Amino acid sequence: MSISTSLTIAIWLLAGNPETPLVTVPDPQAALRRETADQTSARHAKITRARDGTVILLHRGAWDYAPENTLSAIRAGFELGANGVELDFRRTKDGVIVLFHDDRLERLVDGVGSVEQSYYEELLLYTFHWLPAPVAKTERVPTLRDVLQLVRDQAGLLHLDIKKPGTDDELLAELRKADLVGHVVTYNDYNSEAFRRAAIPKLHFKGSLMGDGSDVQPSEAERLLERPGSMVILDDPRALLAVMGRPPVGILPKPMAPLATRPPPSCESLEAVLRGDSRQTPVRVAAVRLAIFAPGRFCELATELCQHPSPETRLAVAWNLGMIAKHRPELVSESARAALMRLLADRETGVRSEASVACGRAKIEAATPMVVELLTDRPEDLDRWTEDESRQQEKRAIIEARACYALALGLLGVKSPAVTEVLVDAVKHRAVHRDLMLFGLDGALAAWALGRLRAADSVDALSEALLRDDPALEQARSASGYQVDPASPSRWWDFNMHTFILPALAEIGSEKALGVLETALDPTKGLVHPYQRASGAEALLNARVADPVSNCARLLEHAAPEVHRSAVLTCLKRSDPRYRGLLESAAPWALPWWDAQHGPATP
Repeated sequence: MSISTSLTIAIWLLAGNPETPLVTVPDPQAALRRETADQTSARHAKITRARDGTVILLHRGAWDYAPENTLSAIRAGFELGANGVELDFRRTKDGVIVLFHDDRLERLVDGVGSVEQSYYEELLLYTFHWLPAPVAKTERVPTLRDVLQLVRDQAGLLHLDIKKPGTDDELLAELRKADLVGHVVTYNDYNSEAFRRAAIPKLHFKGSLMGDGSDVQPSEAERLLERPGSMVILDDPRALLAVMGRPPVGILPKPMAPLATRPPPSCESLEAVLRGDSRQTPVRVAAVRLAIFAPGRFCELATELCQHPSPETRLAVAWNLGMIAKHRPELVSESARAALMRLLADRETGVRSEASVACGRAKIEAATPMVVELLTDRPEDLDRWTEDESRQQEKRAIIEARACYALALGLLGVKSPAVTEVLVDAVKHRAVHRDLMLFGLDGALAAWALGRLRAADSVDALSEALLRDDPALEQARSASGYQVDPASPSRWWDFNMHTFILPALAEIGSEKALGVLETALDPTKGLVHPYQRASGAEALLNARVADPVSNCARLLEHAAPEVHRSAVLTCLKRSDPRYRGLLESAAPWALPWWDAQHGPATP
């Protein structure tokens, strides 16, 4: 933290603002640390050596150790021995460049929406999920400046994936300012006009070891290294590094401090915006800043602001009360909870949907019947294809609202026949939309909720959803312009549903649920995309089973290479010496890496 920021915080506290912020807010405009001439020279020399050798690029960082595209994942990748990272760049609603791969939030964090429609500080209040590592609970979506500082410190190479148009000029300018243009070894052809105009050269790929389990096969690494070219991109580098004779290392990822934090704002000016007395700041920005820096005061204002005439203000109140309940539940008073119940009955759909999630985060069980009623109200044409553009737009809002209701029921945690019934109905009649990112989103979150509730009586519906071949999927794929795997079964493109159903089955954990999950992993059945088999295997390996070691041993022998890979990486993560014993026959190359991480096993 800079001296000026510390002084600002001290003055803020002395002025009568003693509240502890909900989260740390990195300053996206923080200046990078200065290098000495010797440091710059040493970095350039290291970059030259790396470019002249075999470039090992980690896809989104080392996301077996920390959530993908985060500072901890990037640092873990460099510590393992990779000399470069492939990263995904997006811009928030207020123009901050951050790292995030997906078009939407749901797969990676505990929210509904997209990066482009989220303000920067809003993203900081989400939590990454589905990763057992403790760092997942504290890691946040990183800013460009913090990423550039880390890459410069490590003298790392960069593969840039710019997800949307209009970001490339600023990204190139930031790289030039940080003296990091020479670190760029490649960039995707789309959304990168500024880099092509500047004639930034690309190195050539040898190939990739991604998505098919090949990155834990030394024979595949040997084959790839014999190819012409300079670069290899892969998800896990350890088998490749073993083939290259690199020493194994053990790492313990921990959260990284940002370059600098944003100073606390003036609470009075933020309150003026929320009351409608000022337009100095967008309402949602004012709301999230007040919620972060003065959460107690925000809760006090909730009773007043939940009746504000502006729907945008009421929505912001609901969303931020939910985040305060998540991070600091003791601050949410009875009056604030009453405000959420009032917002749940709001006349605006967007306000109701955000209030439902907030009620879930606040564990207001009395909200359950109202949320069930909201999700029960399903339009008859929701699961039918339409070419009508205006109806597509209407459906977008309906789908996102229903996804919120399903998420809310999972967060509320009330298990009842009515809750299970409405969630199963959402799975069976999941939404159809021309945008594949919205296709089935409501049913996917309903599957997540059923898993969280461990609703064993929903397994048949989840199984049927995995088997479903819907012609509308082919229409949506065509409309969305996706040309990958043109010969693949249409059900593979129901990826929202599959992404959430597979871990839901593992969470339910009944013999029947695990049997369905095992069937989905069978490569001869072709039920899910190979990428989904990997995530399904991870879910099965983390399921609550009587003998997890035997479960892992069985999956090490699985016919699907993606499943075998997940089992190998699970063995490497777990410190029980029995997992080391499994590696002795299944993946002997990995034994030195297990020892480096956990210490040599004692006889």
